Amino acid sequence: MADGQASSFIPGEYLLGGRQVSRLGSAYEEYSDEADIINYNTQVKLRNHLTTVRMSYDITGAAYSTVLAIALQDPATGKSSYLWSDYQEWKAMREWNKRMERQLIYSKYNANADGTTSLMGSNGRPVYIGAGLLQ
Repeated sequence: MADGQASSFIPGEYLLGGRQVSRLGSAYEEYSDEADIINYNTQVKLRNHLTTVRMSYDITGAAYSTVLAIALQDPATGKSSYLWSDYQEWKAMREWNKRMERQLIYSKYNANADGTTSLMGSNGRPVYIGAGLLQ
């Protein structure tokens, strides 16, 4: 309750468990840039594990200094590069983003009901795969 009166309060019987309280809205002073925020959500319970994903790329030989026939422009700096290695790095990052997008949508949760997984890595530690958006 915000009506400017120190004596205003919400009666305790309205705040007991199982009761519902509704919000009318808020009033703001003239020339203010404040406003109410409306948040929407869907009531769901999610149980998931974080997935560790890695990718590496390798540039061999003279690729670090080999000149490329076309220029790549860095959007952050505006500078252009004609190096083959920058192109290879761009291709690797593009592939990484494609894989991550697919995984975030289509991954299937691999943990058992008790939270364990049968998928083990080469070091003997569990490999968890989190649920994608569609699951």
